[in-house]
Amino acid sequence: MACISTIDIQTRLDVQELLSHFSHFLDHNQGACWADLFTIDGVFECADGNRLRGCAELASVPAIVNERGGGVWRHLITAVVIKRVNTRKDLIVQAYGPVIDMNQHSAMAAFYDYSFTLKFTSSWHIAHALARRVGGSTAPDVGAAAVANGALNSMALQ
Repeated sequence: MACISTIDIQTRLDVQELLSHFSHFLDHNQGACWADLFTIDGVFECADGNRLRGCAELASVPAIVNERGGGVWRHLITAVVIKRVNTRKDLIVQAYGPVIDMNQHSAMAAFYDYSFTLKFTSSWHIAHALARRVGGSTAPDVGAAAVANGALNSMALQ
């Protein structure tokens, strides 16, 4: 682990803005906007191997999350760690992702570890997002990762 980061302040702000939009668009049922955060061939994947790829599949996620959570789940992105990969146009971002259920007295409904691969074209976009649920629960999976876990069945909810 390097002691001195090579990530400049503007890049940090840009990445934080991207991840903030990731949560807001997801939680407020803005599918087209959420899909636009990804590259054209962007992927949202769960650790079990289920994945959604491309604009049409990705755009469906916020509506499904909204329906499953009754519009009151809130995805938070926190503990963001940014690392350069091979070039200045590639980043790996690791973050925590608690999901809060506002109908359950703001109880934590789920917790995910995220790994994002970002690409820079004219701005930063998500090329690949991997969500891994942390901990066990008797409660069903919630949030965007749960949608990818049940992607094929969930697509019928649209």
